[in-house]
Amino acid sequence: GLVVTVYVLYGRKFTITPRFLCLFTTFSVLFIANFLPHMHERYGYVADVLSVSVLLYDRKKAPIPVVLILISLMTYARHLLWFDYGNVLAVAALARMGIILYMGKLLLEETEEKIVPYVQ
Repeated sequence: GLVVTVYVLYGRKFTITPRFLCLFTTFSVLFIANFLPHMHERYGYVADVLSVSVLLYDRKKAPIPVVLILISLMTYARHLLWFDYGNVLAVAALARMGIILYMGKLLLEETEEKIVPYVQ
């Protein structure tokens, strides 16, 4: 999945901006923490911190860090405070997958060629 994303981005001509770097880094960390074997919730901490940088670039993306931090809080509370959420963690995993897909869509939108109309 990540290799396909890099391949698609390699074929596009676009300018690398700080906003793109924040999106791509957060997407990469989320993707790696979710899909590599033996990765635990603690590896998602980096994605939580990086998602705040996405929020700083665009306030419309506020649900991304809020949902990620709430999911992390649920998983930490489960282990540290012995809270039992039942099957809510399965829903949280689906929410995290939805965020990964949404961030992939944002990356593709960020790299689309912007056609600037020619004005005389």
